[in-house]
Formats: sequence, structure tokens, C-alpha cells
Amino acid sequence: MINKNIFEELITIYAKHSDIFLGEELKLSDFGKVYNQTCEKYCYCLSKKDSKHYPTKLIKHSDEYPTLEEGVVFFPNSTVIGSIHIGNNSAIGAGVQLFNKNVSENSAVSLRHPKGTTINKIKWSIKPRFFPK
Repeated sequence: MINKNIFEELITIYAKHSDIFLGEELKLSDFGKVYNQTCEKYCYCLSKKDSKHYPTKLIKHSDEYPTLEEGVVFFPNSTVIGSIHIGNNSAIGAGVQLFNKNVSENSAVSLRHPKGTTINKIKWSIKPRFFPK
């Protein structure tokens, strides 16, 4: 069985992310029973896979966690997969699916049929519209 210690780094990272996104540091230990059950189920699922190796540390073993700069907005049904960097003041439109494609700052990504995904530069600021003080 997989050791639940692989989640130790997740606790610190979750606290930092909650502070950035919510303005207060939340601790996974506050979720007690749910957190423990989630860890156990993840370890159980990993134990059933036919892998050559298992992660000893959850976060460092991952090959995907998109990097989001400040002032990034996601609209409904948008998906970002892979090692992607999304620059400051950018919007990912409804229904857009990005896979390993970086988005520079001041960009709006939209889904325009039949062209598919398009990336356009924007001259306006996203922050006051979506992140009011």
C-alpha cells in the first residue's frame, strides 16, 4: 500500500494557494475526515495501477500544474491542461481547451468556429472588471 506521507507537501502548498486566492490561509487538517478519506482513496487507486514506480512525493512527481500569473480569468467550460504559462491580465474564454500552449500577458483566448482557438491581444485591464477591491 502507498504511504500517505506523499501528501505532506500538499498541505503547505494548499495553505499558500488559499492565502493567494482567498486572502486567508486554510489548512487541509481543518477538513479532517474528508481529507483523510481522500488520501486513502487516492493511495488505494494508485495501488491498483500497474506502474513501475509510485510517487514518493505527490507534488514533485507531477508533470502538469499550470502557472497562472495575476489577473487571469477563466470563463465557463474552459480547460487548461499541461505545463502551461498564462501571463498577467489574460482571459480564457468559454469552451476553450488549451493543451501545452502558453498564453502571453494581455491576451484573450476565444473559441471561434470554424477557426478554432484564437489568441488576441487586449488593451484593457481585466482586474477592475473581475477582481474588484
